[in-house]
Amino acid sequence: MRAVLLLCALTRASAITTGIFASCAGPSASSLAHCDASLAPEARVAALLGQLSTDEKIALLSPTQTPFCACHTLANDGADLGVYRWLVETNSGVSAPCLAPGRCPTMFVGPLGVAAAFNRSAWERKGDVIGRELRALANVAAGRYGRENYTLYDKATVGLTGFGPNVNLVKDPRYGRNSELAGEDPVLAGAYAAAFVKGVQRRKGGILRSAAYLKHYTAYSVRRAASRVF
Repeated sequence: MRAVLLLCALTRASAITTGIFASCAGPSASSLAHCDASLAPEARVAALLGQLSTDEKIALLSPTQTPFCACHTLANDGADLGVYRWLVETNSGVSAPCLAPGRCPTMFVGPLGVAAAFNRSAWERKGDVIGRELRALANVAAGRYGRENYTLYDKATVGLTGFGPNVNLVKDPRYGRNSELAGEDPVLAGAYAAAFVKGVQRRKGGILRSAAYLKHYTAYSVRRAASRVF
């Protein structure tokens, strides 16, 4: 959890100057220990956690702002943390608009097709491409829906937490998300997910490049979606 918290709350690049997620960029940054990039990640996380109240910690980890599918957390001015979007779809590619003509996120064949290759190297390579592009889009503060949609829901930029792969199993042909799944076999789905996540979560200098969030960790129920948040 500490590594993911650092990844989500503190990662910044010099290219992030206009995006809504601009942490450790305000006038108080120089006085905040967790904004000191010369410190070890563990020290920065400890400094941040020591500054936050219990409610503030929960707010950073829980996308409680409606609409819930926006999955963003609001800024924390005292800690110089910007709005963060947790939900960036990465099941078949990073869900983000093209940065320019010909400069678009890579979109892969659906998981049913990719998993049918029975090729762990290909699955890991898919994760590697998605993890690399997720980091690149976050570095330039790319908006998930484009910069023209400037409501709070649409405005939060691409984060480093990708919602993928989807590891639910195909159990019923009527299920509307079967195209997002690797298949009906749990061994195949597990091997696919493991390789995918390994590719996404490559490390550089001991730091996660991106983080893969499995869908759906506990369950997925269309019938109960209106009254329960997973």
